[in-house]
Amino acid sequence: MGRNRTILFQGKMPKGKINLDVEIFMLKGVVTMEDNFHIVQAYLKVTEEGILDEIIPKYINFLDDIKSNDFLSIILRGHLYVEHELTELLAQFLLDDKILSKYKFMQKLDLATALGAVEEEWVPALKKLNDFRNKYAHNLGFLFNEQYYEDFLSTFSLEMKVDYEKKYVDLIKIYGDRLHNKLGILISHLWVLLILESKRTDIKKILLFVQNSKLT
Repeated sequence: MGRNRTILFQGKMPKGKINLDVEIFMLKGVVTMEDNFHIVQAYLKVTEEGILDEIIPKYINFLDDIKSNDFLSIILRGHLYVEHELTELLAQFLLDDKILSKYKFMQKLDLATALGAVEEEWVPALKKLNDFRNKYAHNLGFLFNEQYYEDFLSTFSLEMKVDYEKKYVDLIKIYGDRLHNKLGILISHLWVLLILESKRTDIKKILLFVQNSKLT
Protein backbone atom coordinates (compact mmCIF):
# COMPACT_ATOMS: atom_id res chain seq x y z
CA MET A 1 0.00 0.00 0.00
CA GLY A 2 1.34 3.45 -0.87
CA ARG A 3 4.99 4.30 -1.14
CA ASN A 4 7.77 2.09 0.15
CA ARG A 5 8.65 3.30 3.61
CA THR A 6 12.01 3.10 5.35
CA ILE A 7 11.16 2.50 8.98
CA LEU A 8 13.64 3.03 11.80
CA PHE A 9 12.62 1.35 15.03
CA GLN A 10 13.83 3.09 18.16
CA GLY A 11 11.46 1.50 20.66
CA LYS A 12 11.83 -1.63 22.74
CA MET A 13 10.96 -5.11 21.54
CA PRO A 14 7.20 -5.66 21.69
CA LYS A 15 6.02 -7.90 24.48
CA GLY A 16 3.33 -10.52 24.12
CA LYS A 17 2.50 -13.86 22.56
CA ILE A 18 4.32 -13.31 19.26
CA ASN A 19 7.58 -12.35 20.93
CA LEU A 20 7.30 -15.21 23.43
CA ASP A 21 6.74 -17.79 20.71
CA VAL A 22 9.74 -16.58 18.72
CA GLU A 23 11.92 -16.83 21.83
CA ILE A 24 10.68 -20.40 22.38
CA PHE A 25 11.64 -21.27 18.80
CA MET A 26 15.13 -19.92 19.50
CA LEU A 27 15.56 -21.82 22.76
CA LYS A 28 14.52 -25.06 21.11
CA GLY A 29 17.07 -24.52 18.38
CA VAL A 30 14.39 -24.51 15.70
CA VAL A 31 15.43 -21.12 14.40
CA THR A 32 18.87 -20.30 13.08
CA MET A 33 19.74 -17.29 10.97
CA GLU A 34 21.40 -19.32 8.24
CA ASP A 35 18.93 -22.14 7.63
CA ASN A 36 15.56 -21.58 9.21
CA PHE A 37 14.69 -17.89 9.03
CA HIS A 38 11.82 -18.84 6.72
CA ILE A 39 10.22 -20.69 9.64
CA VAL A 40 9.90 -17.45 11.56
CA GLN A 41 8.61 -15.64 8.48
CA ALA A 42 5.97 -18.29 7.87
CA TYR A 43 4.90 -18.25 11.51
CA LEU A 44 4.59 -14.49 11.60
CA LYS A 45 2.68 -14.48 8.31
CA VAL A 46 0.07 -16.75 9.89
CA THR A 47 0.01 -14.51 12.95
CA GLU A 48 -0.56 -11.41 10.80
CA GLU A 49 -3.42 -13.08 8.98
CA GLY A 50 -5.08 -13.62 12.36
CA ILE A 51 -4.92 -9.94 13.30
CA LEU A 52 -8.33 -9.13 11.83
CA ASP A 53 -9.97 -11.92 13.83
CA GLU A 54 -8.34 -10.52 16.95
CA ILE A 55 -9.74 -7.01 16.52
CA ILE A 56 -13.32 -7.95 15.58
CA PRO A 57 -14.60 -7.68 19.20
CA LYS A 58 -12.86 -4.30 19.56
CA TYR A 59 -14.43 -3.17 16.30
CA ILE A 60 -17.94 -4.09 17.42
CA ASN A 61 -17.36 -2.20 20.68
CA PHE A 62 -16.09 0.78 18.69
CA LEU A 63 -19.25 0.98 16.56
CA ASP A 64 -21.47 0.56 19.62
CA ASP A 65 -19.54 3.22 21.53
CA ILE A 66 -19.75 5.90 18.84
CA LYS A 67 -23.33 5.06 17.82
CA SER A 68 -25.29 8.25 18.32
CA ASN A 69 -27.83 10.60 16.81
CA ASP A 70 -25.42 13.43 17.51
CA PHE A 71 -22.65 14.18 14.99
CA LEU A 72 -20.65 15.95 17.70
CA SER A 73 -20.47 12.77 19.80
CA ILE A 74 -19.56 10.61 16.80
CA ILE A 75 -16.71 12.89 15.72
CA LEU A 76 -15.32 13.57 19.20
CA ARG A 77 -15.41 9.93 20.30
CA GLY A 78 -14.18 8.69 16.94
CA HIS A 79 -11.33 11.19 17.09
CA LEU A 80 -10.38 9.92 20.56
CA TYR A 81 -10.27 6.33 19.33
CA VAL A 82 -8.16 7.26 16.31
CA GLU A 83 -5.76 9.38 18.37
CA HIS A 84 -5.32 6.55 20.86
CA GLU A 85 -4.25 4.13 18.12
CA LEU A 86 -1.99 6.75 16.54
CA THR A 87 -0.30 7.19 19.93
CA GLU A 88 0.06 3.42 20.38
CA LEU A 89 1.66 3.15 16.95
CA LEU A 90 4.06 6.03 17.57
CA ALA A 91 5.13 4.57 20.92
CA GLN A 92 6.73 1.66 19.08
CA PHE A 93 9.18 4.03 17.39
CA LEU A 94 10.34 5.89 20.51
CA LEU A 95 12.66 4.94 23.34
CA ASP A 96 10.63 7.14 25.68
CA ASP A 97 7.00 7.55 24.66
CA LYS A 98 6.07 9.75 27.64
CA ILE A 99 6.72 12.79 25.47
CA LEU A 100 3.63 11.91 23.42
CA SER A 101 1.37 12.97 26.30
CA LYS A 102 2.42 16.56 25.56
CA TYR A 103 1.69 16.34 21.84
CA LYS A 104 -1.53 17.35 20.16
CA PHE A 105 -3.07 15.27 17.39
CA MET A 106 -1.42 17.11 14.50
CA GLN A 107 1.99 16.98 16.19
CA LYS A 108 1.60 13.22 16.55
CA LEU A 109 0.50 12.88 12.94
CA ASP A 110 3.43 14.97 11.69
CA LEU A 111 5.84 12.85 13.73
CA ALA A 112 4.26 9.62 12.51
CA THR A 113 4.57 10.80 8.92
CA ALA A 114 8.22 11.82 9.38
CA LEU A 115 9.07 8.44 10.93
CA GLY A 116 7.29 6.50 8.20
CA ALA A 117 4.90 5.07 10.79
CA VAL A 118 1.83 5.82 8.66
CA GLU A 119 1.15 5.74 4.96
CA GLU A 120 1.20 9.18 3.34
CA GLU A 121 -2.10 8.42 1.65
CA TRP A 122 -3.81 8.18 5.05
CA VAL A 123 -2.72 11.65 6.14
CA PRO A 124 -5.35 13.79 4.32
CA ALA A 125 -8.22 11.78 5.83
CA LEU A 126 -6.69 11.90 9.32
CA LYS A 127 -6.23 15.66 8.97
CA LYS A 128 -9.82 16.07 7.81
CA LEU A 129 -11.11 14.18 10.86
CA ASN A 130 -9.06 16.48 13.06
CA ASP A 131 -10.47 19.49 11.20
CA PHE A 132 -14.02 18.37 11.99
CA ARG A 133 -13.08 17.85 15.61
CA ASN A 134 -11.66 21.39 15.78
CA LYS A 135 -14.72 22.88 14.08
CA TYR A 136 -16.93 21.42 16.80
CA ALA A 137 -14.51 22.50 19.52
CA HIS A 138 -14.24 26.11 18.36
CA ASN A 139 -17.42 26.88 16.42
CA LEU A 140 -20.77 26.63 18.20
CA GLY A 141 -22.59 26.96 14.90
CA PHE A 142 -20.88 24.09 13.10
CA LEU A 143 -23.26 21.42 11.80
CA PHE A 144 -22.02 18.31 10.03
CA ASN A 145 -23.95 17.47 6.86
CA GLU A 146 -23.86 15.34 3.71
CA GLN A 147 -21.46 17.71 1.95
CA TYR A 148 -18.95 17.43 4.79
CA TYR A 149 -19.26 13.65 4.58
CA GLU A 150 -18.48 13.76 0.85
CA ASP A 151 -15.54 16.07 1.55
CA PHE A 152 -14.28 13.58 4.13
CA LEU A 153 -14.65 10.66 1.74
CA SER A 154 -12.84 12.60 -1.00
CA THR A 155 -9.68 12.67 1.14
CA PHE A 156 -9.46 8.88 0.97
CA SER A 157 -7.07 7.54 -1.65
CA LEU A 158 -8.39 5.29 -4.40
CA GLU A 159 -7.01 2.24 -2.62
CA MET A 160 -8.62 3.30 0.66
CA LYS A 161 -11.97 3.85 -1.08
CA VAL A 162 -11.82 0.43 -2.73
CA ASP A 163 -10.97 -1.16 0.62
CA TYR A 164 -13.76 0.81 2.30
CA GLU A 165 -16.36 -0.20 -0.28
CA LYS A 166 -15.24 -3.82 -0.17
CA LYS A 167 -15.28 -4.19 3.59
CA TYR A 168 -17.67 -1.60 4.96
CA VAL A 169 -20.60 -1.19 2.57
CA ASP A 170 -22.22 -4.31 4.01
CA LEU A 171 -21.91 -2.78 7.48
CA ILE A 172 -23.84 0.25 6.28
CA LYS A 173 -26.59 -2.10 5.11
CA ILE A 174 -26.67 -3.66 8.57
CA TYR A 175 -26.49 -0.45 10.60
CA GLY A 176 -28.53 1.62 8.15
CA ASP A 177 -27.53 4.24 5.60
CA ARG A 178 -28.26 7.25 7.79
CA LEU A 179 -25.53 9.85 7.61
CA HIS A 180 -24.69 9.26 11.28
CA ASN A 181 -23.96 5.60 10.63
CA LYS A 182 -22.00 6.26 7.45
CA LEU A 183 -19.83 8.79 9.27
CA GLY A 184 -19.11 6.41 12.15
CA ILE A 185 -18.18 3.59 9.79
CA LEU A 186 -15.95 5.90 7.75
CA ILE A 187 -14.08 6.95 10.89
CA SER A 188 -13.82 3.30 11.89
CA HIS A 189 -11.94 2.62 8.66
CA LEU A 190 -9.14 4.98 9.75
CA TRP A 191 -9.12 3.45 13.21
CA VAL A 192 -8.74 -0.07 11.83
CA LEU A 193 -5.93 1.01 9.48
CA LEU A 194 -3.94 2.30 12.46
CA ILE A 195 -4.57 -0.84 14.52
CA LEU A 196 -3.44 -3.08 11.69
CA GLU A 197 -0.33 -0.98 11.10
CA SER A 198 0.52 -1.15 14.79
CA LYS A 199 0.21 -4.94 14.76
CA ARG A 200 2.30 -5.21 11.59
CA THR A 201 4.93 -2.98 13.17
CA ASP A 202 5.15 -5.46 16.06
CA ILE A 203 5.80 -8.20 13.54
CA LYS A 204 8.37 -6.18 11.59
CA LYS A 205 10.26 -5.41 14.80
CA ILE A 206 10.37 -9.09 15.68
CA LEU A 207 11.66 -10.01 12.23
CA LEU A 208 14.32 -7.32 12.56
CA PHE A 209 15.20 -8.64 16.02
CA VAL A 210 15.63 -12.18 14.68
CA GLN A 211 17.65 -10.93 11.70
CA ASN A 212 20.06 -9.10 13.97
CA SER A 213 20.35 -11.84 16.59
CA LYS A 214 23.43 -14.02 16.62
CA LEU A 215 22.03 -17.48 17.18
CA THR A 216 24.03 -20.60 17.76
